[in-house]
Amino acid sequence: MLFQGQGMEVSGYNIGKDEECLDLFVSHYTAVVPPPSVRKDQVEPLLRRALGFLDKALDGFHLTQEEASPVYDMAQRIHEVKAKLNAVRVFLFTDGQTRVTAKATTVRGLKVSFHVWDIVSLHRCVSSGQQREPIEIDFVARFGAPVACLEAPGQDPDCKVFLALLPAMILHSIYDEYGPRLLELNVRSFLQARGKVNQGIRKTLLEQPDRFLAYNNGISATADEIKVVTLDGGGQGIAWVKNLQIVNGGQTTASVHHAVKKDRADVSRAQVQAKLSVVSPARLLAVVPLISRYANSQNKVNEADFSANDPFHVRIQMLSRTVWAPAGNSTRRQTRWFYERARGQYNGREGPGRHAGQGQGLPGDEPAIPAVFQN
Repeated sequence: MLFQGQGMEVSGYNIGKDEECLDLFVSHYTAVVPPPSVRKDQVEPLLRRALGFLDKALDGFHLTQEEASPVYDMAQRIHEVKAKLNAVRVFLFTDGQTRVTAKATTVRGLKVSFHVWDIVSLHRCVSSGQQREPIEIDFVARFGAPVACLEAPGQDPDCKVFLALLPAMILHSIYDEYGPRLLELNVRSFLQARGKVNQGIRKTLLEQPDRFLAYNNGISATADEIKVVTLDGGGQGIAWVKNLQIVNGGQTTASVHHAVKKDRADVSRAQVQAKLSVVSPARLLAVVPLISRYANSQNKVNEADFSANDPFHVRIQMLSRTVWAPAGNSTRRQTRWFYERARGQYNGREGPGRHAGQGQGLPGDEPAIPAVFQN
């Protein structure tokens, strides 16, 4: 569908599932072989006309159109979700060649970013087998400084690991722009804020953001190329990263974004620990799925496990290790209780059928047999 009006032009649109991001599409078709160069004065008017349509649609442009008009449904839908929108992306596709870029802007308070795809970038995407444009982030140009990091020594040259402290506001900003594309290699998408874990993340960000690093496990990410620089005060920092993907920590990432967008949380004091694995492109398809699988493979923690270190349970365990049960009426054999304060303690006790200090009964007695009670 192509709609053109006074100061307006659009070829199509898409609204994300969460209704927070709107994509608008415009095109510049030359039908010339070989592909000609597309100049700046040809690209920028198209982008401005797309912004003109956006402005009109947000203002209720559909009310001036016939319901049978192809543009009516598009303009009406955009107007319906305008209260939920927080970002707009304008894509320009051309069969020509161009290096023109455009800086982000705002329309009625909405952040608008521009993405120009020419015949060369489209060909590279298709011929490389990728269905998405790799995510490239220049931390210096965008956020003013590299992200401090520490490189693990003595590593496989095809898979190097860096540990970094990522400001939560940077993580929010990245997810705000790329959304679910950042989590395409993750095994789960955002589970909303209803789950206990996500509610805990939200509570920490709202009430104790400076303790977020202590309370949260952070994220695991992969990339196929990075640029490491020396920081002014010493140490290393990541200045640029290519093909960034979060393979573990999708709940943390989306919860940080949700807390900022929906709850207006101040996360300026919050930091997120990040493990970044840089995998060579030749081994990317083989290694990254394994990183995602192993990073997301862990034993389930039950609610009762969190109370294992309460003073009451510690005291009961101590008593179970030191107090003998009275012998029965018909035997001199004594028994001792085994209180399993933390899950797995009984299976890991010292020796078969005993724990530290057990089996030291009266001479001639059989070893004490514990009765197991679980927290």
